[in-house]
Amino acid sequence: MPNFPLPKKGKRRAASQNQSVKKVKKRIPYVRHGIRTVKSRNERMKWRAGLSDFMNKGQKHVIDVLKKHGHLPEWAGANCPLCTKGTLGKLQKWSDKQGGWGHRCNHSGCHRHVLPRAFHPIFVAGTGQSHAPLRDQASALFSAVAGASQVCTGRLVQNNHKMVEGICGRLYAARERYVAAKEKSIQFGQGEAWKDIEADEVDLAKKVSEDGGSSPVDWEQWGGILERGAPDALVLFRLRPVKTKKRAPGPGAIRKRDGMPAAKKWLKGRRVILHADGAKSYRVKLDGVKHDYVVHCRKRVNVNGKRIWARPKYAKPRFHNIAEDGAPTQKLWVMAGTQVIDRCWHGLRKHLGSVKVVNTKLLRQKIRSFQWEYWNRGADYWQRTGDMLIDLWHKDFGK
Repeated sequence: MPNFPLPKKGKRRAASQNQSVKKVKKRIPYVRHGIRTVKSRNERMKWRAGLSDFMNKGQKHVIDVLKKHGHLPEWAGANCPLCTKGTLGKLQKWSDKQGGWGHRCNHSGCHRHVLPRAFHPIFVAGTGQSHAPLRDQASALFSAVAGASQVCTGRLVQNNHKMVEGICGRLYAARERYVAAKEKSIQFGQGEAWKDIEADEVDLAKKVSEDGGSSPVDWEQWGGILERGAPDALVLFRLRPVKTKKRAPGPGAIRKRDGMPAAKKWLKGRRVILHADGAKSYRVKLDGVKHDYVVHCRKRVNVNGKRIWARPKYAKPRFHNIAEDGAPTQKLWVMAGTQVIDRCWHGLRKHLGSVKVVNTKLLRQKIRSFQWEYWNRGADYWQRTGDMLIDLWHKDFGK
């Protein structure tokens, strides 16, 4: 005999949804195009380099490895950055100071040596107490790219903590500069028409002013636009929220004065389906934009004459009638929701850690640093850092 009670006659289990809606929901993928969301297995990923390539290695070996991975430029044959007249020769050892390897200028009025890390956005060539071997700087950079904290990096490298802080700070500054340039070239809705776009806002920090009057709280609020299946199409922009009282849970949803310029810049005429929450600022009418929204809160509904609390629905099927020029009207089914960008906000808060000061340079650099990591998620961060440095090198000194 079974050890559970049998259902009584005349009663059956109530269906939470319509059966036709369930069938439609099963055959609609949440990510309809691009790269499907898969479980990350970072513990199985192997990078192109490791700490063993830098620690306790000679200067020439470290320079060759960094050049091979794109973290150091090739100065041989380039124009001398000191006199701008001569040409630099091949790498050679010329002194025992600072490792003793450099490129010599062939101009008669110069003849100076340029270190391989000269004018580098991350590495520095100091003297005296501020001097740090290139292998220690490379080890600190690798640890920072791998996600180690500054305290952990300092214990691994065994060097001055100011060197580690400088490497991390210059890495964040380089990522911010790279992201600011690449973000301008992002375009949504490329290729296949009517792609799914998610938009949302996030509160990252707050500051209470003693002389702020009745609304003394300043908020750090950012907005984001993301295309499903394209993590390299994440766009972040800072908002201007209103001040609130001390007990306010947040500044509220994105305002129209911030949402309308962003929508016109990134979404107008792109033939996309915008998925967001129920804020009125997202319900703007633009050419080539169709809007879906879900409400992330429970609500009171009538069931068999009774008022009960219904759970929020974070994803539900929707359809749109697409009328193209010269083509018959077709019905397009999509899944409404903001689950992808909500996971993005979770990663952003984790990346910021204890950096939660309103309107500071460090907070902005950390946000852009996370944006760079999100663009390259699932890839070799060390190799992508080399590609980023090559791109910055081309912007500064040309190809």
